[in-house]
Amino acid sequence: MNDNNSLYQWLGIDYGRYKLCFNQQHDVFAAHFPDNPIVPAAYMIDIALEICQQELGDMIKTISLREAKFLVPLTPDKTCLIELSDNHKGVCKINISDEHLIYAKMSFTYLRSDSDL
Repeated sequence: MNDNNSLYQWLGIDYGRYKLCFNQQHDVFAAHFPDNPIVPAAYMIDIALEICQQELGDMIKTISLREAKFLVPLTPDKTCLIELSDNHKGVCKINISDEHLIYAKMSFTYLRSDSDL
């Protein structure tokens, strides 16, 4: 990964399962934190939200973060597996992990565009 403007790169995508690696040279890691870089929680939420929107597509009207737990600091040298589960009743759950650890768990609520308010 040579593009310093891209925070991460998708390595594989399968319905509900995404694999990515981080660009360790990205400027965000120099600031967060120089001697011990970690992926900022806000970026993990943003990636999870992007996946929810991609999976649910045009059928969602609104989406909001319901809960987020950051269990272990995620360092940019890790390759992550991001798994989505949708109960089709307005709740989408995301786990960010690798083969050994779960780094974060999140859930989003959404309203389908065809539902009444």
